[in-house]
Amino acid sequence: MSELLIEIFSEEIPARMQLQAQSDFKVLWKSALDKKNASFGSVETYVAPQRLVICVIGLEPMTKGTNETRRGPKTNAPEAALTGFLKSTGKTKDQLTEKDGYWYAEISESGKKITEFLPEMLDEVVDAMPWPKTMRWYNHQTKIMSKPWIRPVRSILCVYDSKPVNFNVAGFGVDTGGVTYGHRFLAPGVLTITSFADYKKQLEKSFVILDHLERQTMIKKMISDQAAAKGFKLKEDQGLLEEVAGLIDCPFAHLGKIEEKFMHLPDVVLSTSMKVHQKYFTIVDKDDQIAPFFGVVTNVPGKAGDSVMLDGLERVLRARLADASFFYEGDLKNGLESLVSKLDHIIFHAKLGTLGQKVQRLIELMPSTDGKRAALLCKADLVTEMVGEFPELQGIMGEIYGKTMGEKHEVAAALREYYRPLGPSERCPTASISVELALWDKLDTLVGFIGLAEIKPTGSKDPFGLRRSALGVIRLIIENNLQDRFIKNMIHKSIKSYEDQFGREFISKNPQNPIEVNVRFIEQEVTEFIYDRLKVYLRDQGMEHDYVEAVLLTTDNLWSVAERASALQNFLNTDAGVSLKAAYKRASGILSKTSDLSLSSSAPTMSSSDLFRGSIDSRNKCENDRIHINLLKESAEEKYLYDSLKSVEIRYHERDYEGSMSHLSELRDPIDAFFDKVTVNCEDQALKENRYALLNKFVTLVNQVADFSKLQG
Repeated sequence: MSELLIEIFSEEIPARMQLQAQSDFKVLWKSALDKKNASFGSVETYVAPQRLVICVIGLEPMTKGTNETRRGPKTNAPEAALTGFLKSTGKTKDQLTEKDGYWYAEISESGKKITEFLPEMLDEVVDAMPWPKTMRWYNHQTKIMSKPWIRPVRSILCVYDSKPVNFNVAGFGVDTGGVTYGHRFLAPGVLTITSFADYKKQLEKSFVILDHLERQTMIKKMISDQAAAKGFKLKEDQGLLEEVAGLIDCPFAHLGKIEEKFMHLPDVVLSTSMKVHQKYFTIVDKDDQIAPFFGVVTNVPGKAGDSVMLDGLERVLRARLADASFFYEGDLKNGLESLVSKLDHIIFHAKLGTLGQKVQRLIELMPSTDGKRAALLCKADLVTEMVGEFPELQGIMGEIYGKTMGEKHEVAAALREYYRPLGPSERCPTASISVELALWDKLDTLVGFIGLAEIKPTGSKDPFGLRRSALGVIRLIIENNLQDRFIKNMIHKSIKSYEDQFGREFISKNPQNPIEVNVRFIEQEVTEFIYDRLKVYLRDQGMEHDYVEAVLLTTDNLWSVAERASALQNFLNTDAGVSLKAAYKRASGILSKTSDLSLSSSAPTMSSSDLFRGSIDSRNKCENDRIHINLLKESAEEKYLYDSLKSVEIRYHERDYEGSMSHLSELRDPIDAFFDKVTVNCEDQALKENRYALLNKFVTLVNQVADFSKLQG
């Protein structure tokens, strides 16, 4: 079975880019082979610090032939059009066929040797490779600048069917061939390759483990075994494992010791310092407390019985931990509260003031004394020495310092938890102070950027994390069952905090316009942005989009929207729900044709701006005096429907969504009977208007639960 092996050998590829490059390389080669109509079995890619490799198994030596019928110009088209078509197809006029007034050319291409396409395909893949960053270099032999690539290319291995394929890659100024190289230090000699199996075997002998996953497995096992020998275990860190596997060709593991004088540092400080600066692995005991050891992987082994290498590794860590200890102890001396004033010199955003001003707004918005204390301190750790050195510890150090300095447990925990959720998979905080602070912090950001600075994410770009903030607000309210939070009211309070701080002119932007107009505009912009993310969130939860649309504008309580949409979806999957939806559609259709505008407007199609006109209650309000009881005596079905509507209306409760759906299901029989037995558009004008009013009451009552006009089907 023929196989193609290509290796691009270069200077070290950055570890963080390797796995994505391996995936992209595979996709691009598959696409290139498909475009050439090549027949092949499977495609595998591999990545190591200095090499990116493709192996195509079962690649046929000849590409498939093609047959194409290409349509040309009309038979009565100008001669120039026909001449151009003949030139593009390589045909003569007598080789064309005529059909339906057009010229057609039959174009057949026989298969070609796959090796003839390799230079073209390699160029195509190289040009399309989506490296985050690239570089060009000067080739002193060819006297030209190279094509962009991640690092300078030194050689290219190309072997097909056990034979080297030689051609020049002008973009890199190198010739392909059948050789590669081993480990840069341990086996730098030339390796002559005939197949992938031979290639992998020779690399292993030359201290190069080709498979990234295999290197990860080796590293994990080596360090775990050495830690277990001392009664400890390796702390799981997949990100660090992948990075270290991308730094070495062949792993050699060592277990070093941490000096006792540094063990007073918090575990997270020790592990972060080791990970960020030295790429060392954390070792823990059976209770997951950090042990006085670290794991480290090198690209070369130490000499047997010689501790010089390990002594050097420990010495470097000693200096790093001495710095961390200095930062930690200095921060404890200063205290968090003393650092708050420094926030006045850090810009939150050019249009929105400083971080100090943001903190003051959060203090105003937090309802409790402990909450205000948490708000005061929530950004203070950003100006600590420790977070300055390790930005990834923001929030974490706030909690550590808060507990160490005697803050209440709930306050200290809030300094870390208010950042959550940072992503869709991270759990939300549940403690009341943490939830409050997280909500107001995220809303303050949304109101500021979207409403006041008028900055919205565009496409996939969201530099200020506004989509994440909106999703955080949604999840905090829904997952904590905050039934009393109305988003419009919360946004209004946040706007008021900006107004109190900067003045009315800051909100209005234009002194000629009334302040209220601008407040409504900001409310609408921020609410619509949050609602857009709510739709995405509920869709990801398995909710049909039209169910969300149907309940979205019946309330500005996000928890309520989620509950209503779920209840509506469950209801519409029943026979009663299907029947009621059909009846609603029929009733709305009848009302839309009436000349009585007050009735025809009772089945509204509301936009998000309705939230800001206070129109929901008025448009959903039943006008009982429109229905004349004495006219219901004409038909038992009319009285039956009226009594059922009154019964449902009395029992309707805004927050009992499942119950509301159950009550609506009771209308199935009376509304079906009404349409079966009653002629709405009768000749008696008074009777007809009364029946319109009855249908209007039915539609309006349904709209109190959900706007059925938004439903599909």
